[in-house]
Amino acid sequence: MKRILVLGAGRVARPCVRYLLDRPDYHVTVADQRRAHAEAVANDHPRAKAIRLDADTDDLREAIREHHIVVNLLPGPYITPISGLCVAERTHMIGAIYVTDEMKPLDEPARSSDTLILAEVGLDPGIDHMMAAKQVARLQKQGAAVEGYSSICGAIPAHEANDNPFGYKFSWSPEGTLDSVWAPARYLQEGELVQIPGDRVMHDTDLAYVPGCGWFEFSPNEDALAYRELYGVEEASHLYRGTYRFPGWCETMAALLELGALDDGEIPTGNRTRRELVASLTGTDGTPESVAHHLGLPGYSAVIKRIEWLGLLDDAPIPPGAGSPLELTAALMLDRLAYAPGERDMIVMTHEYLARYPDGRRERIVSSLVDRGDPEGDSAIARTTGLPIAIACDLVLRDEVQLRGVHIPVHESIYGPSLKILHEMGIRAEEERQPVT
Repeated sequence: MKRILVLGAGRVARPCVRYLLDRPDYHVTVADQRRAHAEAVANDHPRAKAIRLDADTDDLREAIREHHIVVNLLPGPYITPISGLCVAERTHMIGAIYVTDEMKPLDEPARSSDTLILAEVGLDPGIDHMMAAKQVARLQKQGAAVEGYSSICGAIPAHEANDNPFGYKFSWSPEGTLDSVWAPARYLQEGELVQIPGDRVMHDTDLAYVPGCGWFEFSPNEDALAYRELYGVEEASHLYRGTYRFPGWCETMAALLELGALDDGEIPTGNRTRRELVASLTGTDGTPESVAHHLGLPGYSAVIKRIEWLGLLDDAPIPPGAGSPLELTAALMLDRLAYAPGERDMIVMTHEYLARYPDGRRERIVSSLVDRGDPEGDSAIARTTGLPIAIACDLVLRDEVQLRGVHIPVHESIYGPSLKILHEMGIRAEEERQPVT
């Protein structure tokens, strides 16, 4: 019986573990710092075991040694060191986190030790890689050149759960999402390189209509040019990766950035209330009118109304434990933008390809994937992240994937069966084709 070690028992773990336990040849060990969380995921299954495990201890290496494969669901800082342990112990590893620069030197040692480190297997990154690799391969088999490619994805509340002024909700710590607001971006537009510094990304927005789902705004997401070679679209003059949100999010994040409400430095001494903090950050008196004037906005602006609604301009005390403006804003968001029991989230992902065929025809191909959570079960983000990982884990354990080294899922042995299984499970994209004159 093959033994699988799952590190981390968050929301993504449940659909992942359930899929693996549906296969009779696997035993799954669920490990978490909090044993109760691991036990909830293991759910008393006869082929599952829940253990308490601290990733910073020597116990981790021993646990890795005792298993055939590691499903790594821990946050980013743990990915590289755990990857190194897996290579040393000749234990395959699969995770959803991006390949870091520190992971890349592990490629040759992993090949030498007959080990696969498969990263970026989730939704975004993950399903986006697989869909792009499949479509590009299909177009190239037809002799088509891919002149343009864009990928935009968002994890947002389902429409009926979109009941706050921000159009967004959290089932996890907001700090990672708020940190990403700062991330610089670059993309290609009509052959020209566009580089956006981190403090301007939320100003570089546009609107898009997703069939059957509605209108969304989007902003660029990090470095689209990194995918030019990975996807084999070196000839493309348009390359873009972005993030979907309901309209209003980006302008509000831009305002919070300008106010200093997303800074990670210490809160200045003497600031006891939220309004006092905003006043000290902006040189105003912290009232809605003065903050609006500081931002160059009218007092009736929806941005100001959102910031008021969040509580940043209240005379209430700064919560204990909020040591920086970012931590304060995150605490307020987690309190006011949390999913209520039974509310659904939604995944919206679109890919657009501009193809030129050998006969000179040009065609725009748009695929749209929309998935909604189950009010009584898993969220959409948990399903679309956890299931690709579980499917890839199963493929590796059944020796259907012969890759070794550090990889992402752009190989047909992974994306072919993975997308087929996801389609059968209801996670599928609708495709439209339009001639371009």
